Amino acid sequence: MHPEDMGEGLGFGLFSLTHVYYLIACLIITIAICVWYKRASVDKRVSIRLFIGFIPILSQVIRKGLIIYQKGLMLEEIPLHLCGISVFFVVWHALKPSQKLGDGLFMLTLPGALVSLLFLDWSHSYQWNIYSIQSWVIHLFMVVYVVMLLWAKDLKPKVSSIPVVTGIFVVYSVFIYGLNKWWNTNYLYLNWPAPDSPIELFEGWLGNPGYVLIMALVLIVMWIVMYGLVYLIRWTRQKA
Repeated sequence: MHPEDMGEGLGFGLFSLTHVYYLIACLIITIAICVWYKRASVDKRVSIRLFIGFIPILSQVIRKGLIIYQKGLMLEEIPLHLCGISVFFVVWHALKPSQKLGDGLFMLTLPGALVSLLFLDWSHSYQWNIYSIQSWVIHLFMVVYVVMLLWAKDLKPKVSSIPVVTGIFVVYSVFIYGLNKWWNTNYLYLNWPAPDSPIELFEGWLGNPGYVLIMALVLIVMWIVMYGLVYLIRWTRQKA
């Protein structure tokens, strides 16, 4: 059954005990796969990257196929959200790794998937449902993919890639903003805030579309923290 056809009260609240249990399970899975990947040989790592990298896109294919079967084509289900489009770049990187693509995954896919797991928007009306499970799977394994590369030092983010990745994302966001207005959709949450998320608080401060500016500032702060941690860890290892 599609989420739109379900009633309320079948899920759980943000940061409820159930949500925390799910997050702990995600953490355990992430650590286990990271350890497995780091201990693997170079050739084995290629196979693991392909295996983990294809999980999100395969889950997406299953989801879209079910939705088309149950509801038909839906504008809001086109994979244009950050995580929706990221599955293609994860597969691309698994097939043909590159520095700039890896930096793009670090700057956009990782924070996007992490925020989705923390402030998930699929928990309120259903839980043990194929769509709910798929939402956990797609976001979890995108996080796993990027983190295991960082853990094994197969991805070493470079500050020099920031302008390129930022420029591409800004152009994409402008395009999506216009598309949202034309289709009355909410890709990247640029048309209205995600329900029960901190973005609603931002809207209360600066209105709509002013809240988008705060979202951009939050993303910049996340990048500063993420790159700061990366370089701090490198510096600590060099000193050890």
